[in-house]
Amino acid sequence: MKNFDDFQLKEYERIVEAHFKTADAISSFFRYYLVIMALPATAAVLLSGHDEIQSIVHFPSALSETLLGLVLLVVACIGYCLMLYLSNLRMDGLLYARTVNGIRKYFYDSSDAPIAKKQRMRILPQTPHTPTYLELRYFGPVVLAFLLLDTSYFVAGFLLVGYRTTEDFIDITGPFPWEILTASFLFSALHVVSYRSLAKHREHTYLQRASIGIDIDGVLNTHREHFCELLEAKTSKRVSPEAIKTLPVRDTAELQLTLCDEFTVFHDVHYWTEMPPITGAAAALRELRNSMNMKVYIFSYRPWPVPAPDCPSSAHFDLERWHGELKHFRRDNPLVTNKNRSSDPERSCWLPRNPTERVRHWFRDVALDAWRAFYVRLPCAHLIDRITHIWLYKNSMQYDRLVIEKGHTHLSSQSARFINRFNMSTQHNICYFVEDDLEKAVKMAYICDVVFLIEHPYNSDSKIINHDFGQIPSNIVRVKSWDEIRREMRRLL
Repeated sequence: MKNFDDFQLKEYERIVEAHFKTADAISSFFRYYLVIMALPATAAVLLSGHDEIQSIVHFPSALSETLLGLVLLVVACIGYCLMLYLSNLRMDGLLYARTVNGIRKYFYDSSDAPIAKKQRMRILPQTPHTPTYLELRYFGPVVLAFLLLDTSYFVAGFLLVGYRTTEDFIDITGPFPWEILTASFLFSALHVVSYRSLAKHREHTYLQRASIGIDIDGVLNTHREHFCELLEAKTSKRVSPEAIKTLPVRDTAELQLTLCDEFTVFHDVHYWTEMPPITGAAAALRELRNSMNMKVYIFSYRPWPVPAPDCPSSAHFDLERWHGELKHFRRDNPLVTNKNRSSDPERSCWLPRNPTERVRHWFRDVALDAWRAFYVRLPCAHLIDRITHIWLYKNSMQYDRLVIEKGHTHLSSQSARFINRFNMSTQHNICYFVEDDLEKAVKMAYICDVVFLIEHPYNSDSKIINHDFGQIPSNIVRVKSWDEIRREMRRLL
């Protein structure tokens, strides 16, 4: 604990320093902005035609008003970009302030002083949720200054380039220039909309990764029990599910299983279509996706069917049987029909009471189901991909995206660019992950904030854990069921 206190104090000092440096950077860049804004105005005065100035400075006659208009438009765009940059700098400063508030709360909570004394002593806040990123009273005038200056230069450049000469810029006659008024209004509104969008992104999206990744085998289904049942039916070899201590199963020496035994099970299409779901998984996914408003990514490495040249005929896959089973499976489990939606109580998910949110959720689900219905009918789509989509729908597993991993499924290096859970979690900023493989869970702990590890015999052997991994990362949380995951997620969010 003392080391953690020292770390917090050092973090406090560095973040406070970074906060004040950010404020200095904002002031410096705003001065640079004012200098840039002054240059075109000076050039416009020099080009205005006064004899006193032209007698001192001589300009080429080819320098036209159109060129000056283009310069003014470029300067206006530069001003807009600088406003975005300064807004991000200011929001970085607010992020540092929030971090300082959180550290302050940690030390206030660690103190044994009475709460009344703490309240009298404390002036600055101790909540990491303030100050807000949208500062209309504090940073709003800065945005307004950018808006006025940039829009002025934009209008002047717009006039000089497309519609008026220099004389018309001062005295506009004729029809009212609606096009100029519209363009200037849109350009000025762009400043306000951009600032509000940046603030909203920082408040609700930036470092607030509301997404979860979930493995299928061993997490959403009872694959050990199903494997043992099918193995006994096809090879007469009886194996207890609790005896499976490693994955793949053939690596457990006492089971005396071979690669051909695995092929015999995995090449039976019923292994994939009749996989029993884990109790509580469907309800947990509905709550995560609808009540907690999280984006659900589902991952699985399923490189089946594959050739098995050195195995008996029972271990080879039958392509026609797979196609026929897919056809019947798809016919019995339609993805998008109103009748199916109304008759299935699991599909009538927990929708929010807000009408706007209900409509948004409805459109989201209809669009996703329509895509899945189209995908499982594509002849070029991989068989296992289509079967997995239908199995998830059949068991009422709600999700946003299914990723069937390709390439090396254990390699977490970002340079490899494989389509696996490691690279996808990095690209899509997945915050939470539910895993059953301890090796993958340890690697995911360096990518995600929290990794839930569902306990199985193959990830619970303390001797193997101490020998292969040593100390397990503290953000790996062992759970036994989806009910525990739901409780932990309610506590964390």
